[in-house]
Amino acid sequence: MIAFLRGKLEKKTEEFIWLEVKDIGFQLYISSFTYEKLPDIGEELKLYTWMSTAMYGGSTFYGFLTTQEKEIFLLLNSISKIGPKDSLKILSKISSSLADFKKAIIEKDLRVLTTFFGLTKKKAERIILGLKDKITALEIESPYRFIFKDKQRIMDAVSALLSLGYKNREAEEAVNMAIESLGKEEKVEKIIKHALKYL
Repeated sequence: MIAFLRGKLEKKTEEFIWLEVKDIGFQLYISSFTYEKLPDIGEELKLYTWMSTAMYGGSTFYGFLTTQEKEIFLLLNSISKIGPKDSLKILSKISSSLADFKKAIIEKDLRVLTTFFGLTKKKAERIILGLKDKITALEIESPYRFIFKDKQRIMDAVSALLSLGYKNREAEEAVNMAIESLGKEEKVEKIIKHALKYL
């Protein structure tokens, strides 16, 4: 098993990167969290890795910027009927606030998982069932960003932006920045209006 790779970044897309390691090019699939923190093309990059091997041959590499990101990916991948590609998509959705995701799993809060993180109800239920006994031991380094400032107000603001056609992750980020700028006591209507400036 290859634990990590260090090399020169040759190509980057939101879905995968090419990493040159001693004249060998590796294609690694990544999350949006890792994509947003990638260096410029030609610079050195270290990614923690996990490899999936297909039944009839062939391997797929997945790359993670931090060991914590990889650990959460492996937890998601351990859930029945959620494979590595689905795990990576879920990781992209929850990486904006891992602490809030952990809390939502522990409290079995379907509304938070579906509204904040854009998961379907069926998938959220499956994740709760699969992780409720595992995630408590996971140490999350990031702080709470959304839920515990004012859960209801933030959910209402995010829902409003989703209804306007914005993606879940960008709606979360915009609402979070609006609240940090305005203060958590502002009315939902003002939060939404201010959040639109970041979109």
